[in-house]
Amino acid sequence: MTSSTTDFLSWATTRSPWRDAVRLDGDEAYMSQVLDRIDVI
Repeated sequence: MTSSTTDFLSWATTRSPWRDAVRLDGDEAYMSQVLDRIDVI
């Protein structure tokens, strides 16, 4: 998984979708499930 720091702050707080800012490598199905549940408050 690769994402810039500024993009992380946006998608991890659910201000923007992670799919627009993250490059997945490896088990994409598993990583998608994990990323769908991240919500930093």
